[in-house]
Amino acid sequence: MLLFMSVLTPSMHSPGISLQSIADAAAVSRATVSLALRNHPRIPESTRQRIQQLASKLGYRPNADVSRLMGLLREQRALHDRPVMALVTDNAEPLSRMRPIPPTWRGFVARAEVLGYMPEEFHVTSELSPERLTRILYTRGIRCIVFSALRNPDIVRRMELDSFCVAAIGNAVITPALSRCTSDKYANTLLACEQLLASGCRRLALVVPSHQEERVAHTFLSGYLVFQHLHRNAGWRTPLIFDDAWNVDRILAWFDKHRPDGVVAAYPGLRDALHQRKDPTASAPHICLVNVLEPGKPGIDQRHDLIAAGAVDLVDAQHKRNETGLPHRPKTLLIRGDWVNAFTRSVRRNSRKVTLSS
Repeated sequence: MLLFMSVLTPSMHSPGISLQSIADAAAVSRATVSLALRNHPRIPESTRQRIQQLASKLGYRPNADVSRLMGLLREQRALHDRPVMALVTDNAEPLSRMRPIPPTWRGFVARAEVLGYMPEEFHVTSELSPERLTRILYTRGIRCIVFSALRNPDIVRRMELDSFCVAAIGNAVITPALSRCTSDKYANTLLACEQLLASGCRRLALVVPSHQEERVAHTFLSGYLVFQHLHRNAGWRTPLIFDDAWNVDRILAWFDKHRPDGVVAAYPGLRDALHQRKDPTASAPHICLVNVLEPGKPGIDQRHDLIAAGAVDLVDAQHKRNETGLPHRPKTLLIRGDWVNAFTRSVRRNSRKVTLSS
């Protein structure tokens, strides 16, 4: 006991305690300490916790520069056998085969390769079930998974994710709760409103399907209401958040009653619906879509390439920390979009911000 205390006591005040000091105190090898502090699965969880707690008591603090250099050395040693990062999709056809190349696939591939991964798409079909996909990924030793904006979110629930580093693109996957990278719908809606105001619109409305508004935690509505708060004299329109069923008559009646001159919408069918208006003299409002960019129309480019790249960053961070399974506190990375005019493209500065959700 005296010998053990003699190791602990001076190091409590040491500003640069070494891994060897921790190893001596824990009666393990230096390599075991290194792996334990990196949460490596090769070390049993009980041993990892014991070493990490001891290191904390000793006052150990990792050196970020040394950690980065060691990570580079490990990547160089494994350069001939780069780890695979999987993009799980369920589109009508694989993203990697589409022409032109979708921004999501382009952004995923570019960022994964920069970080030293081999990007590969796994397209879930009737032949490739989520259960079978789990077995394939595990057998091949693939630990990193990015889920695309899945049409069938149940795919994630059917996979056993305890051994994987995972993140999602967009807001399609709600349960289980994953770290995700998605468009900043609050900022995009506010930007769209500001652009319509600058073009001369004064009676701005918001049209969003209710299920979509709920899925994104009412961030479309938040951007719209903040805009109205900032421009109280610009006119007030009651936002229309319609039911899941697309009721054309209800939409048209609402437009005839409130007569907005500008509309921020998250539903691409709105333009077609307005063409069915019974009153031929009714002026058509300026429509800006914040979720789907239509060729030749003004709207928000959500930058799906940057969103996919952000999801890769989230998984890469988990991989470097050896964090697998569902996160205790999922992280949300938000990407602001660019305003696109009908004929000219005006790129607004993109920025990322991280919010934490329990």
